[in-house]
This record gives sequence, C-alpha cells and structure tokens, in this order.
Amino acid sequence: EGTPLPPALDAEVHEMPVLEGLTRYYKRPGTGRPYVLLHGLHLAGSAMDVKPLFDRLAASGKRPIYAPDWLGFGLSERPDRRYVSGLYQRQLTHLLQQAGGACDVVAFGLSGEYAAAVAVARPDLIRRMVLVAPSGFSSDPEQPLLRRVLAGLTGGTGTFRLYFARQSNPETLTRYFTEELFYTGAPIPDELFGYALLTTHVPGADHAPQRLAQGLLDMHEYVTRAYEKLDVPTLLLLPALTDEVARSYELVPQIVGANPALGVETLETGLMPQWEQPDALAARVQAWFARRDAPAKRRK
Repeated sequence: EGTPLPPALDAEVHEMPVLEGLTRYYKRPGTGRPYVLLHGLHLAGSAMDVKPLFDRLAASGKRPIYAPDWLGFGLSERPDRRYVSGLYQRQLTHLLQQAGGACDVVAFGLSGEYAAAVAVARPDLIRRMVLVAPSGFSSDPEQPLLRRVLAGLTGGTGTFRLYFARQSNPETLTRYFTEELFYTGAPIPDELFGYALLTTHVPGADHAPQRLAQGLLDMHEYVTRAYEKLDVPTLLLLPALTDEVARSYELVPQIVGANPALGVETLETGLMPQWEQPDALAARVQAWFARRDAPAKRRK
C-alpha cells in the first residue's frame, strides 16, 4: 500500500466524518475569528496547496486556522463513490460549524464555487471571503486541459486508472504543473511537487480526479446564480489575464458590476499565487479581512 502520507501542514490533524466518508482537517488553535483555507481540486490537490498562506497567517497572529483536505484528497479518505459538488458543500458547512461560524474564508480554484454556494445558503457561517483564481466565470466554459485530455477515458475505471498512473509520474506531473498551474514560468517549488507525487500515489487517489474529469464536481450554471446572490463581502483575486485564462473570466465585469458585495483585484501570477508570490497574496488577504465595511443588503 506504500508509505502513509505525512501531514502537509505544521498543525493538529482532526477527523470529521461526513455521510460519504471520513475527512480530515488541519487546525492551528488560537483565539478570535477563525480563518478557513480551502485547497483547490485538481490532479494533485491537497492542503499542501495552501501551506505558504497558512504559514504566513500563523506567524502573523493568534487567530485559529482551519485547512481541510477535501474528501478524496490529502489525508481524507478516498472512497470509490460518485463524487458531486454537493458533497463538498456539505463538508464545508460541517467544517464551518465545527469552527464556530462567522469565519474568514480563502478558497482556491473550484473550491470558490463551493464557498459561494455555502455563503448564500448559510451567510451566518462566513463573515468575509477571498476567492483566489475561482472558476465559474465563463459564459462558454472551455474544458480545462485535464478534462480535454481525459475525454473518452472516463467510461472505464480501469482505463482512467492507467491514465492517472501515467499522469502522476514525475515527468508528466511536471508538465501538468507547468502547463496548468505555473504557466507564467515560475519554478515549481520542490516541497509542493514532492508532496504532489506522494498524494497521487495513495490508494484511491484516482477516484475524485475521475469525477473531476467527468465534470461532476463543477456547479455549472448554478455557480453564476451563487455569485450573483452573494451578500458576504467577497474579493475575487484573479491571476494575470494572459491568453491562457482570459476567457475564464468573461463574466467578472458583469457580475461584479451588479453585485456590490464583490470586489476584484489581479496578481501577476499563474493559478497558484500562494506559491508564486506568497507575501503579496498574504498581504491582499489580510487587507481584505481587515476592512470594516458592512455587507450589502440581500437581493431578492
């Protein structure tokens, strides 16, 4: 079965059962309003993705910090079941309740969709949010590289498992990080890459990515409604709008213009600014959470 996956963060590891399996999350105890950091969902996703931000927030104050591994990733169980976006919305709701509510949330990538949905359904659980390189802002979403490559491979579990094994070897994983996450040319950090190799070789590591490739983890048209209904003050922190990602954010001006709860800023990075420009990202996050403006009135 291989070597057990080591913890990604210097923090306590706690267990939290959900209907679909046992999840685990990291907690740095403290006092005051909790931070909750949500890693993105991708081929090698885990709480390691948020480590630079976790470490900087931990060093800058005494507030509690929570960082879950989504079911199917990292230290959480990886059952062979039909993963869907609602599963992760329930996991996040349980975690926010565990943290005591009124949390400040930072969500990366696809996790931004789940955070938005939970913020609309349970605004008492989230005080403010920063969504880093969030998905769901395209009027005609193009399938990402992983999904395009996997088209035609998702019908058979054995075929996908073989493909996943090839994708998670060092050479192809390097190409995946370079083409999909660090496309601006920033070097791939050894710590992140080494953990990616480990987490993609845990038994069951292919289950959630297979559902991701099938599009089962996206919220599709529902995410636009969630963004439009958000009353929780939310900062959209977007990567530099290069040719590779510009079409991913076509709807941002329209949605931000219609929703006073939303702000938007950009960073000259790829899809992992927490590793490419960790100090700049941490500064933007802390500045947003330090603001005191009132939330927008709920729209009908």
